[in-house]
Amino acid sequence: MNASTEQASIYGEGPTYGGHNDTFTFPAQYIRSRKGPCQIVYYDPATVPTHDTQASTTAGEKFPADDKRQQSSKNEAYHAEEKVNCAVWVGNLPVNINFPTLLQKLRGTGKIFATMIHGPQRRHQGSAAKIVFWDRAGLERFLAKVQTGEFSFNGAVPQVRPHGTHIGAQEPSHRSRVMEIFGPSEIVNFETLNSHFRGACFYDIESIETLWKWNGLTMMRWSFGSFRNQAGTVARFLHEHKKNMNFTPEEKDAWEQVRFRYASDPCDPWGI
Repeated sequence: MNASTEQASIYGEGPTYGGHNDTFTFPAQYIRSRKGPCQIVYYDPATVPTHDTQASTTAGEKFPADDKRQQSSKNEAYHAEEKVNCAVWVGNLPVNINFPTLLQKLRGTGKIFATMIHGPQRRHQGSAAKIVFWDRAGLERFLAKVQTGEFSFNGAVPQVRPHGTHIGAQEPSHRSRVMEIFGPSEIVNFETLNSHFRGACFYDIESIETLWKWNGLTMMRWSFGSFRNQAGTVARFLHEHKKNMNFTPEEKDAWEQVRFRYASDPCDPWGI
């Protein structure tokens, strides 16, 4: 491979994507050097606004938001016993902590079900976070990192305790907070998807990447802060939006080509 281009593969047969075994090239200046598949960083997550309550909404497509805005009772096993609890409260975090920084520190622990960040308040110094792991094993690996001092910020180890609301493990599933979305480039781009997603739910972002562009098609990877009421809600939106009766024939044809699948959570050591 020469210095000017690098190869990347179009995803093959999968749960939702059609089969393609072609290859294509990107100029090297557009590719970030990293281990694993070539990826293009498309958008700085620090500039993505969170909890945009002014987002426009298409009638009938608004989905419930997360956390205190609406408490979901669907299969979350609230008030689980402590021995099976998967939720922790983390205090004494840096004042300027953000989701990319927090989630990067959770690499190698376990798949994430939900995260929340609270800014400094009277009742706690610095920022604080609620972290809900997909299963108990993830929480235990996280606690091991805390005990060894691996989970720290600028040498300071945050305060960690079980969250006051215990949440049990989720059912094993391929679902995750990370989604790969494929379709026509006029739809699968940051501006268009962000506009639609903001009308469906509140969400937080770890990263948004464009994996490839080819022949009028684009694949992006959206890594949300949570599966609960973020990636899960976006998945429902993508499924339901295709039923929009107000589409023109051209819009309907374009949206019919949009596909998505869940990708591995980078915090999961097993890549599940």
